[in-house]
Amino acid sequence: MSYFSIIIPVYQTEKYIIDCIESVLKQNSDDYELILVDDGSTDGSSKICDQYASQFEKISVIHKRNGGLSDARNTGIKVAAGKYLLFLDSDDFWSDSQFLKKLKTGIEHQDCDVMNFHYKYYYEEENQYRDFFSSIDEESLGKMNADQRFQYLVEQNQYIASACNKAVSRELILQNNLYFRVGITSEDIEWCARLASCSNKMGGCNLNAYCYRQRAESITHTLKAENVDMLRKNIRACIKHGELPDRSTQYKNAYFIYTAYQYGTLLFHINHLEKKERNEQRKLAKPCKYLLRYGKNKKIALLRVFSRLFGYQGMNHCLRLFIILSTIGNRKKGKKNG
Repeated sequence: MSYFSIIIPVYQTEKYIIDCIESVLKQNSDDYELILVDDGSTDGSSKICDQYASQFEKISVIHKRNGGLSDARNTGIKVAAGKYLLFLDSDDFWSDSQFLKKLKTGIEHQDCDVMNFHYKYYYEEENQYRDFFSSIDEESLGKMNADQRFQYLVEQNQYIASACNKAVSRELILQNNLYFRVGITSEDIEWCARLASCSNKMGGCNLNAYCYRQRAESITHTLKAENVDMLRKNIRACIKHGELPDRSTQYKNAYFIYTAYQYGTLLFHINHLEKKERNEQRKLAKPCKYLLRYGKNKKIALLRVFSRLFGYQGMNHCLRLFIILSTIGNRKKGKKNG
């Protein structure tokens, strides 16, 4: 049995999939299996996957009808045999050939069922990288109990709504039925909430090898009213998963700090919408405004202050104004650079 099962959902990424696969093959550790899940691609991605599988024993390919990212990940989970599972999107890649070896060392040192690591943005047009996470104190983290670890990771913005910056125990996933919800957007938010409610011991490290490619046509850059509505529903699901009878008050508070951050993201997206849809989503999101009191993040804390000073509607008007001014500023900056 391999230590890691790396699951890569593949859909219409002919341009990027080779870089993605090669970043895995360049690892100086061979303690892994690589599962490529071709989610009904109609470009050259399927052929590329087959070519790699025919050359390397560690690589297997599953061809399936298109069902979306969640369904593809679930397909990979069901056949994975590794002790820990890793999710790598097919347009992203790893930049460090030592990544798997270092990650295994960190997991064993901290004895955790979920290991959180960093990622960085990769802007393909400029061929530039930008860090997203700040460093954490790994030595102190290793000495904490389970509740303290989770609180520390959340408050340091290390536990975020992403499946791709986590190594997760396969046993934890199977025992708790931690499959991704199919047919939704923002699926990582709700999945990470369930993961947090089930994890017995979180871990965290400063590994920063995952490169999150920023491209205009990707799903995450598509902001529609139905996606915002789904985000709101996912946050409601997070609240429900936060009913943790066997967890300490410390753990629950940390859990709702995570949820509050997602709520702040929701408000930000709502205020990008057109007026009619914006007003409708503001009303639907209002019952959850109490989440702001859990926010430790600076942006969430600022929203909380605005809410107290100007009320819920006034806070949203301030946020809308900020978005408009930022957009104008970015346009002027773009013209100047152009």
